[in-house]
Amino acid sequence: MAPLAVRGGNCATAAVGMDDGMDNEDVGVGQTRSVDVVIIGAGESGLAAAYFAKRAGLDHVVLEAADVAGSAWLNRYDSLVLYTPRRFSALPGLAMPGRPNGYPTRDEVGAYLQQYARAMDLDVAYGEPVRRVTLAASTRTAARSASAHAGRGAPGFVVATVTGTWRARAVVVATGGCHLPIVPEFGTQLPRDVFQIHSGEYRNPGQVAGQRVLVVGAGNSGAQISVELAGAGRDVTIAVGDRMRFMPLTVLGRSIFCWGETLGYNYIGPSNPLVRWTFGTGEVIMGYALRDALRDGRIRSVGRVLGFAARHGFLAADDAGAAAAIGAFDAVVWCTGFRPDHGWLAIDGALRPDGQLRQAGGVGDVPGLYAIGLPWMRSRVSELIGGVGRDAAWVMRRVERQLGESAAAGGGGRVVAVDALR
Repeated sequence: MAPLAVRGGNCATAAVGMDDGMDNEDVGVGQTRSVDVVIIGAGESGLAAAYFAKRAGLDHVVLEAADVAGSAWLNRYDSLVLYTPRRFSALPGLAMPGRPNGYPTRDEVGAYLQQYARAMDLDVAYGEPVRRVTLAASTRTAARSASAHAGRGAPGFVVATVTGTWRARAVVVATGGCHLPIVPEFGTQLPRDVFQIHSGEYRNPGQVAGQRVLVVGAGNSGAQISVELAGAGRDVTIAVGDRMRFMPLTVLGRSIFCWGETLGYNYIGPSNPLVRWTFGTGEVIMGYALRDALRDGRIRSVGRVLGFAARHGFLAADDAGAAAAIGAFDAVVWCTGFRPDHGWLAIDGALRPDGQLRQAGGVGDVPGLYAIGLPWMRSRVSELIGGVGRDAAWVMRRVERQLGESAAAGGGGRVVAVDALR
């Protein structure tokens, strides 16, 4: 089966399970511990940040909501295979076991992250989900002023967990942006006998009821799920919102990511003109499995799904953009992406109106707030497991500089890497 795109563990961090209406009982009332920096999210992004914190001589501890590191990978679908080879799917300091040019599976990545936490001797405390991050009370008033946000000094933070609180001078958000599944509103209007599942909950074809399946969304997840369902004997139709562009996994026997490493293409920034030429003209799907299935007639494609009508069934855009009936289906797999959920980040000015973090290159608008693992944060590989290490090194240098300035002013403490929200 063709390898699939996976956005760093960034889509693979523990799920956020709180909201702005959280009751006080959700926050522990235990001891308060003071540290220099809290890293929220111990998928690959958070573990990489902890690695560089340790290299800098900063004490660290990783707070993990689950009972193992990298647990969210094990909640992805069974057949998931990365489209980045093992040599480009490792974190700093430890190669991924197996053939370097081969493609790792879901289970391999999960096992590797657990091994990484042990091999790097990262101090992980499991079963410690984060519930809320706020400004320290003593600096909250000052931080609201424009001058405080424009200055170099960080206001100080309070990170609340189920067992207590951590006070920190800096917070690194490494939870990615794939938190809540997106499903079109008309999904609630479908007949009750139409089975629906989002790609975030999909595990294998055995979950999907019926013979006629509509896959909505033609990104890399939609591509692999469509091919897998067709291989299981289902009649699959894939709804394509934008023109699909297929990219080979290898060129001249070498991974395109290895070529990108050699030529520097992996690290082009979001403002580079090549970005629009490569990524701005429709979906880029890695590998040719879906392309071949479409050519062979094993999978049918239609335009963007527009809605559902009782008389006509599902409606999709035709070549002219008008709504056209595409028939009835027994099941729908929504491969329509995710949106972020940073409701736990209760700091004025930290989030954009759409819920995304306010940051540039990993440096938040709020002093002392940082990010790792976001799409196109610093380069085209910022959200991939093979790219988070480079960004983590840069961000943690910024954090270390901030801590050095704080220490020079009389501060102190140790570093804490925290994974995870649930």
